[in-house]
Amino acid sequence: MSTKHNFISNVSPRKQSWTLVVRVVRAWFGQNYKNKKLPFSMELVLIDRKGDRIGASIRRTLIYKFKNQLQEGMVFTISSFNVASNIGSYRPSRNEYKLNFTINTKVKLSKTVLVPTNVYSFTPAPNVFNESYDNNYLVDVIGVMIGVGVEKEYERDGTYRFKCTLFGEYVEELNSFLSSGESQNVVVAIMLTKVKLFQAFLVQYKFSYIGIDPVTKFISFELQSSVDSVNADVAP
Repeated sequence: MSTKHNFISNVSPRKQSWTLVVRVVRAWFGQNYKNKKLPFSMELVLIDRKGDRIGASIRRTLIYKFKNQLQEGMVFTISSFNVASNIGSYRPSRNEYKLNFTINTKVKLSKTVLVPTNVYSFTPAPNVFNESYDNNYLVDVIGVMIGVGVEKEYERDGTYRFKCTLFGEYVEELNSFLSSGESQNVVVAIMLTKVKLFQAFLVQYKFSYIGIDPVTKFISFELQSSVDSVNADVAP
């Protein structure tokens, strides 16, 4: 008898016998500030075939059990997990709940093609930069790069312009990309970014994902913390 699969939108703490078929959108390790050699947790963002997202967390003592199984972009059947409230300042979805893996959680690779490969969920710029916007939620945004360089003043002339501060290896890769001559009409897609409303900043973290598409190419980058940074103005 086939197993009944649930949707993310149905998940709640009222029971523990949920079974989800989901794609891993992002996976990263939460930093342990007291011991930087050991991660505090493994964090995931999952999406189902309806396009709904939910965050999942694996505590430090269980990372060994799942880290080699859960690869970004792959689809898995996941069951026997706990459901908790989605709280905190870096919530990867607007779902009321998040998943907590346990020692009994089961993960199995799925061959289904029903879960979408397009994992972006773009938020319109007017919504992001509205004073009432709750920036405890991470967002996906998209826009056209109109300038790169030192910090510039925030401007608005009928369209929304906002500054993105990029860190680490991405600075060198962005400069290398621009030096190739592909600098016109460059579309930038940013996944899971944190919004800072002061002077309309977008700040990328280790869990963020950047995609650059100069019409024909698509280049993606991971972001890592570093002292060096570069600011790019993006107009949606």
